[in-house]
Amino acid sequence: DAVGGKQPVTLLWICEGAEEVGSPGLREVLARHADWLSASDCLWESFVRRADGRPEIALGCRGVLAVELFVQLLEVDQHAAFAPALRSAPWTLTQALGTLVDGDGDVAIAGFHDDVAAPDATAADVARRLVPPGEGLGPGGRSGALPGRSVEELALRLSYTPTANVSALDSGDAGSENNVVPATARALLQLQLVPNQDPDDVERKLRRHLDEHGFDDVAVEVRGRIWPSPGVLGTPLFDAAVAAAGNVYGEPVVYPQLPGAGPARVLRDVLGATTVS
Repeated sequence: DAVGGKQPVTLLWICEGAEEVGSPGLREVLARHADWLSASDCLWESFVRRADGRPEIALGCRGVLAVELFVQLLEVDQHAAFAPALRSAPWTLTQALGTLVDGDGDVAIAGFHDDVAAPDATAADVARRLVPPGEGLGPGGRSGALPGRSVEELALRLSYTPTANVSALDSGDAGSENNVVPATARALLQLQLVPNQDPDDVERKLRRHLDEHGFDDVAVEVRGRIWPSPGVLGTPLFDAAVAAAGNVYGEPVVYPQLPGAGPARVLRDVLGATTVS
């Protein structure tokens, strides 16, 4: 009755199938149709429910600089009998990777943290409540969590600490009994970014870091770039999503900054829409 039987808002659906690989082409498509797609808010269908049934709601998203690090020091694999006289691609690569983080697991690339935007007090407080005291982080409890940190510190890191993650390492043939010095080694590395970091700037700093540490033999190939988008608490859509989730499932768990990456920055830049997942 309050809206005369008419839908009080305009709903626009945007569907794209390449989010897992960085949404290539999405910016161009949105820009081409921005005059009728522009919106104040975007409800992103992503995210999950916890084991106890409570829904999780997240805002914004992380960014990512995804790279492949590659080392080739020999033309072909050599017998390990020659190891005393040969350089090792896997040793070179793992030593290079070891310089990228410090003993606390924080990124050690010079200048990497220069542009990190600290959360305001309200957002930080929301983030600290993500994992209640005594509740584990994922399967197996906290055995795999960073040591020496409280649950609240770990929860805050989930939203607001940039990091470096090695998702794959490859060298030699682990299924073979051959005893060799591998000719090559590669790693897939994701530098996970938070507002206001720029993946192009981080790429330059990564290259400079490797060179200054004597790893100019390590090639860097960029696999993808996603710019981070800040989460915004208190928008009408966020308040409505929290209320609706609470009515149906129970009090939601709120991530003031989505730990994962996605196209939220594109939607914000091109359409002016803040994102609620």
